[in-house]
Amino acid sequence: MRLARRYWCVHRDATGLRSQHDSGNGPVPRKKCRYCGGSFATEFGRWHLFVHRGDGRYWHADSLAAYSRQQDAEDEAGRLNRTTHLASYNDGHGVVARWMEYQPCDRCGALAVHLTAWEHRRLCPACRDRYFAIIDRWHGTLPVTVGRGVQTPGFVTEMPRLTLGQLDEFDRTGEDPRS
Repeated sequence: MRLARRYWCVHRDATGLRSQHDSGNGPVPRKKCRYCGGSFATEFGRWHLFVHRGDGRYWHADSLAAYSRQQDAEDEAGRLNRTTHLASYNDGHGVVARWMEYQPCDRCGALAVHLTAWEHRRLCPACRDRYFAIIDRWHGTLPVTVGRGVQTPGFVTEMPRLTLGQLDEFDRTGEDPRS
């Protein structure tokens, strides 16, 4: 399923400017906002269906379905509220359509729902797991003091920190980037 795109004028929340601004779903129709001349911000994601929680916190794993078009998601939410989720709808907890943004990974560019913040960068699950594997390999090469100044590779009780650049260098060369 392809990702949906939303766009809006960057001045939509600015005070002192016009109260009306362009926004919508799909490709951006023009270069500037027709009301104020501002540029557009865009984001990619999907419309997901969730059982209404009331607190505004929706998790990707709880999604009932995903749609590329907002209208399709809202139509399906209405259908579910009239049929299988009628009791919960009558209790005020029916099915709702919510936007979930997919952000690009700073390392590989893949779009993902949940990104891990690492050194002010956003990493997709695959890149995050790759870095954890590199860290595990690197930790296996560190010497450990086992008594009377004797050092041997093995379990490290205090792990030094490496930057993502140093981890990439270790992955490329296999040598400790701190030396």
